[in-house]
Amino acid sequence: MRQAIKAYYRDKGLDKENDDFCPSVKTCKKSCEWGGRREFIPAIGAYVGEKYSDLKVLFVGINTRQEKALSFDAPYKYGWFNNLKTKNGQDMDGALNNITQKLARFKSTTSNDPQDLIAFTNAVKCSAIGLAGAPTEVMCANCIHIHGYLFDEIEILKPELIMAFGEIPFSALLNKYIADVSVIDENFKDWIFLIENETIKIVVIKLYNPGQGYRTPRDIYKKIKNGRPISSQWTRFMPDIKNGKDNLTDALLRKYADANHIDPNDLFYDAMFDKLIEIAGRKIL
Repeated sequence: MRQAIKAYYRDKGLDKENDDFCPSVKTCKKSCEWGGRREFIPAIGAYVGEKYSDLKVLFVGINTRQEKALSFDAPYKYGWFNNLKTKNGQDMDGALNNITQKLARFKSTTSNDPQDLIAFTNAVKCSAIGLAGAPTEVMCANCIHIHGYLFDEIEILKPELIMAFGEIPFSALLNKYIADVSVIDENFKDWIFLIENETIKIVVIKLYNPGQGYRTPRDIYKKIKNGRPISSQWTRFMPDIKNGKDNLTDALLRKYADANHIDPNDLFYDAMFDKLIEIAGRKIL
């Protein structure tokens, strides 16, 4: 898989160390200047673990959001996400390792290094400094819709499960494969769907990005800890736990007391993840 991805990058010219690596570089740079970003950061490639074929899980972020330019093969030289931290100071790779370890247990797969089991790429290959590193609309349009680099990577890697961090990659996948999309669970179709055609069968799950200080699950967990009731929009992730003062907090603490947490400051994230993986298991696990 690694060699196939690298061959694809060479064929497209994405690994060039100059501004010729993509036909849209100039327009993307210009959009950064007009969009309040201080600097345009060139692309880096996907990471593919040595044992990726054992698990076939692909994580898709929005973009790398690094603060400095790295070589295109940076994920192999420096480790994927070694330069990022969550807003509470945790290593980003620690949070994603916990997700990977949970996934591996579902498929009875093990590895001394969870990163060996997964692949990671981004919907937008380049980054920009400023406004939390978020890509401009022009960058998204060029990279996702015009050039379709993400979709080419998916055709090569043929994952069984995609974990989409945020609405941008989740919506990009839904829109690209809409003709081949089906609902797995009507109650969670805004969080999970199935892509199936002659060449691929993939479950896509949306998660909040643990590396960008996601607010919604933490806000929900704060309500839970403060004994405030939460709406059915969120209790659906915990149907076996009674909603009300102290019940949710105690139940979450009991359930995840000895587990490796995706985020130890937000047990609700674990509950969301577990429910979505349970639904995914109906199709692939």
